[in-house]
Amino acid sequence: MSSRHVLGSATIWCLSVSLLSLPGVVSPSETCVCLRNETSGLYNPIHIEFRGERYYIAEQRGIVRYFETRDKEARVLLNISDKIVLTASPADQRGLLGFTLHPRYNANGKLYVYYIGNSSGVQFSYVSEFTVVDDVALPTTERILLRIEQITNAGNAGQLLFGHDGYLYISVGDGVGDDGIPRDHAQDPSSLLGKILRVDVDGQTFMGGAALRYGIPDNNPFVDKSPWRPEVFAYGCRNMWRCSQDRVADKHGERRIFCGDPGARTYEEIDVILSGRNYGWNIKEGTSASTAQSVAMGQNEALPIYVYSHTNLFHAVVGGHVYRGKALPDLYGLYLYGDAMTGNISALLEGSDGWTSSPLPVCDRHHCPCDAREQPRDFLLTFGQDEQGEVYILSTSSITAFKDDGVALKIVPSLGEKPVTCGCGRRGESAGVVVVVTLMMTVLTWFASWRVEDAVD
Repeated sequence: MSSRHVLGSATIWCLSVSLLSLPGVVSPSETCVCLRNETSGLYNPIHIEFRGERYYIAEQRGIVRYFETRDKEARVLLNISDKIVLTASPADQRGLLGFTLHPRYNANGKLYVYYIGNSSGVQFSYVSEFTVVDDVALPTTERILLRIEQITNAGNAGQLLFGHDGYLYISVGDGVGDDGIPRDHAQDPSSLLGKILRVDVDGQTFMGGAALRYGIPDNNPFVDKSPWRPEVFAYGCRNMWRCSQDRVADKHGERRIFCGDPGARTYEEIDVILSGRNYGWNIKEGTSASTAQSVAMGQNEALPIYVYSHTNLFHAVVGGHVYRGKALPDLYGLYLYGDAMTGNISALLEGSDGWTSSPLPVCDRHHCPCDAREQPRDFLLTFGQDEQGEVYILSTSSITAFKDDGVALKIVPSLGEKPVTCGCGRRGESAGVVVVVTLMMTVLTWFASWRVEDAVD
């Protein structure tokens, strides 16, 4: 009896890839993470929010979509694309900029958006409430809470955040553009520009004989302090882009609100937002203020918890979240943030002498689960956090709001030091790997051409 064994081409390819994945060939970073693609085909996604079996994604073009976590089929919740002002220019910072659901959304169907629109040729920031009926928020249900005149196309901020106190926090940009014209809105007590506002969407307050469409919390810091607007919670903000509240109280019992505030041309900063505090703009950028300037700011001055300069293309901070999930225990309690222009992610660690930042790179793909081998896109837009405390990044390959290059990626743990091969012939290998594999295949093919015959009498 004789037997013949010939190696097939598919087997040769698998062996080649396996050889490339042996320990020592590629190694993961000790602190790297992997990225799983949850949703793609997004148009400049600016916010993601989770409720039960659904998650909601707001796009700058004026559309909010929701996805069932089981089938991930996209459905439109709200479409206000005819209300917004937005062009295809990559530098256009208008359109839909903020979105959030009411804490009791499942009962009252209320959602809130921050967008830039026009009225009689004048540009405004609108903070509006919509009501959802049968999973659709009709534009006709809009109830405008705030309308704030904007003077440029940039620096509009737009974060909407319900705090654990039930109040709505609103980041309003100071309207500064790249025209070089100095403006003092952020330090002007009578202006809502350049501020963090706090309002009660379920209440009502009378001011100047007229009823506002929201209430003013009694403990807002500037209530009854003319000429201050009573909605103001904090001031001196340039363009707070993405804020979040920690789910766990700190040692003082506070659930801190963190915001990233992009700078003008020198520094980026991350702030913890405190009642009545002054965050410096436009007296200073980051920590770059003279003693005289700091004195001019008064006792309300609040210093950033972290500042970085515009080096190596890092120049547009994106605020993130304090990680409170279980999948990545080494990250628990760290504040994850990023930079819009590089797509890079970093982690802030709080110590006894301040905060320190470390990069949080993406692992080599061979050390990631087979379904979590994505790479960050070129531009980071925002972060999100689900109900389990896990963190997501929303990024895009093209920052024009009318291309569907955006993705929602979930941060997941690596598989450790042992590399994993997920099938054969997967896309994404580098040219160098292809050359090595070709050489290996040539050698293995030569060996496979031998026919082994064992004769048994």
